[in-house]
Amino acid sequence: MSRSTCTGARCLGWSGVIGAGRTEIARTVWRRSHHPGEILINSQKVAIRSPRDAIGAGIALVPENRKFDGLFFNFTGGPNISSAALKQITTAGLLQMRREEKVCHHYIDDLQISGSAAGQLVTFLSGGNQQKVVIARWLFANSGTAARRTHAGHRHRRQGRGVQADQQADV
Repeated sequence: MSRSTCTGARCLGWSGVIGAGRTEIARTVWRRSHHPGEILINSQKVAIRSPRDAIGAGIALVPENRKFDGLFFNFTGGPNISSAALKQITTAGLLQMRREEKVCHHYIDDLQISGSAAGQLVTFLSGGNQQKVVIARWLFANSGTAARRTHAGHRHRRQGRGVQADQQADV
């Protein structure tokens, strides 16, 4: 893929057969792999050298394998949602637990995530709810572009990847 255009707050996705380079593109955009080329946001070249730079530029990565790249399984839904934008829920460097709880409940309601996500370790949530928690993280961080790469086939869902069709509609 030589050039792709995405305007406004959009979700950019791509497809292809296994081995076509989908994962490499996502990792390159988020600068977890380095390849030549440039990234333009609103027609302005942005220097992205790290995931922190990507987040600052409003680029989110919703990984294909949430169990490896997307969630903190030793945390409940709230910290998983707030982790990419801690500055929004801290005062003088201290985490404001009530603010985090309010944010968590907002996204649980908005994305129809299981109500138990607020107080339950994400490891015990269904795969679709886990994926929604990752998406909620980037919505909270106000990312303007989400690079989402996931499998849709039944074979991969059994491996803990992808979002079921009924939950894709919710997202």
